[in-house]
Amino acid sequence: MTNTTVDEHLAKFARDHGWMVFEAPRVSSSGLPYLKEMYRHASQHFNSCTFYGYSNGDILYNMDLVVTLKAISKVHWQL
Repeated sequence: MTNTTVDEHLAKFARDHGWMVFEAPRVSSSGLPYLKEMYRHASQHFNSCTFYGYSNGDILYNMDLVVTLKAISKVHWQL
């Protein structure tokens, strides 16, 4: 498969499982997405979210992340 075919296959798989899939809003000349633009895009499309973040796909989380984010959301105004 070419990268385009793989990307299309993965995007379809993600959509079929309830994920929203967006193209990178802006990329460098070498094709790497600009993280700042990705955050801007996310904040415009999901403006009711308390947190925005980035994680590599090879990192696994458990419920501790949810517990931590909930605790931070209760006191973030003090930080």
